[in-house]
Amino acid sequence: MKTVRYYDDIFQAHADREYLAEQGIPAEVFNENTGFVLPITYANPTMRPYIAVPDSCYEQAVELIGPEPEAGDNCPGCGSSDVEVALPKKHRWFTRCIMVPLMLFGTAGGNLRKVCRCNSCGREYRL
Repeated sequence: MKTVRYYDDIFQAHADREYLAEQGIPAEVFNENTGFVLPITYANPTMRPYIAVPDSCYEQAVELIGPEPEAGDNCPGCGSSDVEVALPKKHRWFTRCIMVPLMLFGTAGGNLRKVCRCNSCGREYRL
């Protein structure tokens, strides 16, 4: 099995899995409950929900739903290519100070998703 794409939204992952199934490609969604159990895992891209397909169907699946967007794409605001993937500014303090006690006590604290940040203009946007 090969990973086709990671998702921030479990509903979009299942919608794409259904679309692939309609096209005759067997696909599975993995890590679908990880964010509910431990929300900080969304900050790690490999812990997000993802779709995997058999090796023989990988090329066709990528053509149908597209590859995952990557950092390094140009900023939609200023067009700069100096873009990095990071946690949103509003979540940095929360992550450092609040998430550790929440994790120790097994309490959910919300989903933390990475965004692209332009180093030229400072704009943050989702992938």
